[in-house]
Amino acid sequence: MDFFLGVMEIPRDFYPHGFCYQWDKGLVWLNVLSDGLIAVSYFAIPITLFYFIRKRRDLPFSWMFGLFGLFIVACGATHALEVWNLWHAQYWLAGTVKAITAAASVPTAIVFAKIIPQALELPSSREWIQANANLQAEMHERRDLELDVRVSEERFHDTVELLDLTHDAILARNLAGEIIYWNRGAERLYGWQREEVHGRNLHELLSTTATCALDEIEKQLQRDGYWEGELVHRRRDENRIVVSSRWAVRTDVMGNPNAILETNRDITKKRDEETKFRNLLEAAPDAMVIVNRIGSIELVNTETEKLFGYSRQEILGQPVEILIPRRFHELHMMHRVDFVVTPHTRKVIEGPSIVGRHKNGTEFPVEISLCPI
Repeated sequence: MDFFLGVMEIPRDFYPHGFCYQWDKGLVWLNVLSDGLIAVSYFAIPITLFYFIRKRRDLPFSWMFGLFGLFIVACGATHALEVWNLWHAQYWLAGTVKAITAAASVPTAIVFAKIIPQALELPSSREWIQANANLQAEMHERRDLELDVRVSEERFHDTVELLDLTHDAILARNLAGEIIYWNRGAERLYGWQREEVHGRNLHELLSTTATCALDEIEKQLQRDGYWEGELVHRRRDENRIVVSSRWAVRTDVMGNPNAILETNRDITKKRDEETKFRNLLEAAPDAMVIVNRIGSIELVNTETEKLFGYSRQEILGQPVEILIPRRFHELHMMHRVDFVVTPHTRKVIEGPSIVGRHKNGTEFPVEISLCPI
């Protein structure tokens, strides 16, 4: 304080700037108004800056605004002293204020030069606008995606409810063989709840066996995309069941397989009945031949092999007329077609008028009876 008072008292030998202007009113007031307005502006700008950074604390480099404000205040003080020194020769005071301004401006310039590279990395207003537009578009896409997912989930739940209504066991497994879906039909058939089997290996759980190796089935599935046949599974109660099984490969949008859908129907009772029927057929004292609607042989018993000399493999799938001489083929076919139209148990021909034909060509009399099954 004493220094500034001394500065105020020193300029006894100096003349104010007005003398330099020869007290020309036009020139004096030109400098007064110019420096005065500059000073007022310099004092107003920092106030606006400080208000701005106070309201926007999220701005990067906000401290730099404060440094600029200090520098601008110092500049405004120098212009204010220019007006003062028109009538008062306080040049030491003016020089001191300029020194303070220099002390504020030099660090500001250095720091400003250092932060320029960082400031250049900040997004421009156009980039902010573009980023905001991209964000808005992404938000719309996300909302649409969420809507699609919600609709897909509703459809999935509807599909699951429909699959739960079927009596067949429907299950799905990933390519590692782990169960990812298990409907109520599977719960009823095998005895396990879906929560108990999720993630477990299907073939290990059910102890799957087939007439051929499972590896061969998997190879056919990969080649053709589907497989169907019969399997033997183990239930939770350790009982074995025979199922008619159908497999299909599910693929993703790129066509790559990602899961296997399997439907199984219990045919254990049907197979047991067929076994009983075959046993009864084998116990019959006569030759028994079972044909389909077009006359192809589907099943024979041991007595048929003995009577006609053919093995089962030789005559299965052959026309039944292979067992009679050619001259009787037309007559027998007429009886067979008539039987298909009006099936009932009856004798076709008996006695020596119709004969059977052995594999070696020998003929012998037979009695033929037809019975629908």
